[in-house]
Amino acid sequence: MSLVTDTAGKDKVLVSCDNTVTCYTLKTGVSCSTEGTPSKTSSTAAAAINGKIVAKVVEAGLQITFPDGREIMDPSLKIKTVDGEILDVAGAFVGPSSGQALVQLQEGTLAYFILDSSSVDGSAAAWVRYEALASTVDFLFAELPAPTPENEAQWAAQQPSTSEALQMQLVALKAQVGLATPPETAAIERYRALTSDRLRPTRDPDGFRRQLVVTTATGKVLALHTGDGRVLWSLDFGAAAAPHRLASWRTPHDVLHDALIAAFRPVGKDLIITVINTHTGKVENEETIEDGAVEGAEVVPLGISYHEDSADQQVYAIIIPSSSASQISVVPRTEGARTAFAQQAQHLVHWRIVKGSSIISGVGFDSTGKERLVWTVDAAPKESGMSILAVAARDPEESVYSAARPIPGGGIMLKHLSPNTLLVVAGKASSSSQNSRIIASILDAVTGKVLFSQVHTEAAGPVHGIVSENWAAYHYWNVEMERWQIAVLDGYHPAPADLSVLDLALNRPAAANATATSVSTTPPTFERQVFTTRLAVSTLGVTKTAHGTAAKMVLIGTTGGQVYMLDRRMLDPRRPFVPAGTKPTPAQLAENLPPYHPELAVAGPMFATMDRRVARLNKIATVPAVLESASLLVAVGLDVFYSRLQPSRGFDMVPDDFPHALLVAMVGGMAVALVALKAVLQQRALKLKWD
Repeated sequence: MSLVTDTAGKDKVLVSCDNTVTCYTLKTGVSCSTEGTPSKTSSTAAAAINGKIVAKVVEAGLQITFPDGREIMDPSLKIKTVDGEILDVAGAFVGPSSGQALVQLQEGTLAYFILDSSSVDGSAAAWVRYEALASTVDFLFAELPAPTPENEAQWAAQQPSTSEALQMQLVALKAQVGLATPPETAAIERYRALTSDRLRPTRDPDGFRRQLVVTTATGKVLALHTGDGRVLWSLDFGAAAAPHRLASWRTPHDVLHDALIAAFRPVGKDLIITVINTHTGKVENEETIEDGAVEGAEVVPLGISYHEDSADQQVYAIIIPSSSASQISVVPRTEGARTAFAQQAQHLVHWRIVKGSSIISGVGFDSTGKERLVWTVDAAPKESGMSILAVAARDPEESVYSAARPIPGGGIMLKHLSPNTLLVVAGKASSSSQNSRIIASILDAVTGKVLFSQVHTEAAGPVHGIVSENWAAYHYWNVEMERWQIAVLDGYHPAPADLSVLDLALNRPAAANATATSVSTTPPTFERQVFTTRLAVSTLGVTKTAHGTAAKMVLIGTTGGQVYMLDRRMLDPRRPFVPAGTKPTPAQLAENLPPYHPELAVAGPMFATMDRRVARLNKIATVPAVLESASLLVAVGLDVFYSRLQPSRGFDMVPDDFPHALLVAMVGGMAVALVALKAVLQQRALKLKWD
């Protein structure tokens, strides 16, 4: 990252990171638009680099010395790594006016300072931006602490007093009639943000408040509050020991204990596993795997856990290649982990790609815990020059509402819901040749069986894929049409003749849940379709909800840095073909699918990022909330974007702006009216008796 001062307005700064330039307003730190990329550093910035301003980290904190000898000292920006090393300043730049400075630290933090002319000692930063997030490597969602009397009292102490609240209510009334001044409007916004439940430091019963734990290439691990993105805690390991992966480590059974995550950090040839408390950011433990970071070493989540005290401990395998046989280290190094691995070793298979080739292999473990080759598949013809462009697997924790799909006429199709489904697409990364092609295959990751395969002629990469429930979709470039296309595959099994929709609805014995292994199951049949789209894709995702009943949305991350929500029904291969000028038949209407059209329409309101742009968007992830209607989205590139999605709208919740006070007033008014009416009726009845 390098910094260049703005040569035009002198109130902005341009931050250059990996050939991408971002503009920030100096007074606020808010992003602003820029025109073009500067070709050279301005004279002001060059003077700062040449020593007219000195910034360094000393024992007391970050010290900035201006040419006239005045200083700014900020103790909060003295950043140490976990090992005790103090991170120094990477660059310092003078501001457009005297007594202003922009400082970048080694771990990526960007801070802007304004020296108080009446104070020799200076002041704290006007604003701070954690630009280390521009190099995000991995991330995961974690729960916030449960509410306790202590943290609730701490939250209450930070709230405005009663007099301040009343004053803000009066200002809000002025704003409603258009009489509030701009400072008063800003004060209202700050008050609403401060008192919003979204910012509480504890979890909520709806599962909306979470923390996003992020690791960066600069060696920083941060926990961000999803309410406003503020940093709850951070750890610095230094760029030389930066974690390259985060994973769940220990999951408690109750809210009284803290969850733990693991940060896998390569240090030289060794791999250090740092266990971090997600609620406090404290390093609880570290394990060192010798030679665990050599070329070709893998961290394999085994998908198994064992019960220990009041929590479930996840088990991982570190596979270290060697000339004879790969060495396997099971972590954590406990008797419980070794026992759990020994019991499940012969049933575990993970897949591996030979880089730059079209070969994918399934690797398992024998009874002694050593690696064994289970299967090998070449996803393309030999000597074709193709390589694997994309691999996608189904999330084993994804909830599925129904294993069957009714079809017109009272029939049923059973979904192919194997958690071992793999989508493998091979081809050439890019090609202008009319003879290029890609090959898409559906594999079983346990047996290596090719369940389905199809070829797209005049097609090339880049390719991005997604697998969810019983379907897979992938996006590629059609060389002949010069258009982007999305292909979709749906897998089904035939239902027993005596199984009906009524059996499924009433859970009759005929609809008893029957499972099959990858070895014994019959091959599914696949329905397929191809659609054209105008969206160039950088990554794909899909919404997930707690029980899978809400509508599925395919999340399309575009090269323009936006996330588009595409209704899964638009990608259904069973979309009926309705000739122009005719109406759908009753059978076609029964499936509740839009008529087939070769091009997928793009609707502006369906952009989850709205008017925001995530530069170099490269990853999308979703997790379910507790409420079925909500799915939590995070999109990562040079920025981190978070949002709460409602694919089927808020069918199980009231909106945030619901007029609760009006409802209470209406109910209270009705109660008073009933009491008054009862008294009137009693008076009338008494009068009738006397008459």
